Amino acid sequence: MGYKTAADRIKDAQLDPVIIQKALEVAETFKLQPTVQPTVNKDVSNGILCPITDMLEEKASFLFYPYIVRGKINIFAGDPDAGKTSLAIAIAAKVTKGEPILSSECEIEPSNVLIICTEDDNSFLAGRFRESGGDKSRCFMLSDKQLESIDSFEDEIIEKYISANHIRYVVFDPMQRFIGEKTDMYRSNQTHPILSRLAAMASRHDCAIVIISHMSKGVQGAQLIHRILGSIDLLGASRSTIACVKDPDDDTRSIVLHIKSNCAPKGKSIVYH
Repeated sequence: MGYKTAADRIKDAQLDPVIIQKALEVAETFKLQPTVQPTVNKDVSNGILCPITDMLEEKASFLFYPYIVRGKINIFAGDPDAGKTSLAIAIAAKVTKGEPILSSECEIEPSNVLIICTEDDNSFLAGRFRESGGDKSRCFMLSDKQLESIDSFEDEIIEKYISANHIRYVVFDPMQRFIGEKTDMYRSNQTHPILSRLAAMASRHDCAIVIISHMSKGVQGAQLIHRILGSIDLLGASRSTIACVKDPDDDTRSIVLHIKSNCAPKGKSIVYH
């Protein structure tokens, strides 16, 4: 069977001759239509519309290539005891020292980090950070009293701390604690505005934001990315998402799976203790 044109396929469909003729006329019309070069009237745009030739292209930069994007929202998701917080803190320690993370080639200067966690107390987290070899003078946490007063990512005091201390890496743990007490995290119309403003804040301060999220109970055949709690907007806002799972052959090890990446090819899986 040789190559067939669109017109040949329409004839083979054995439709009413009138319908075929009309379809052929439309097909010929599109075929013969001259190509028109679109133009943009900048005077009419009033600063609202502009051609992309006038836009500056943004190249993604990474704190940990390709897993953590700077100036963006990133997600660490997993079941309880999968090592999500431990991994986030180990990375924080590397950031404060300006050390490469694993084999990442990203060059970073020693930078300040902010860990906002309500599932473990600060003294326990500080011990983990110290064991990871971080610079304690560059790691900041909120007092218990301050934590109690914060309702969501949007609390203005958070951005003030980020700005005042030149924070380059922020951890929110867990996500549902900071989405807002009156916000239904499964409704996109409620979560989208909050996450959009959080993304804008990350961009303003060029800080990588890591949101730690739990997963729903496993369903046979369900993909990991579909088990992350909350509306699909959380995934939409994230530029990089990793899943932390226990190694089925060694309970002392966890595995990082890069399940979503918008700014680079997905990274290889990583095993860590």
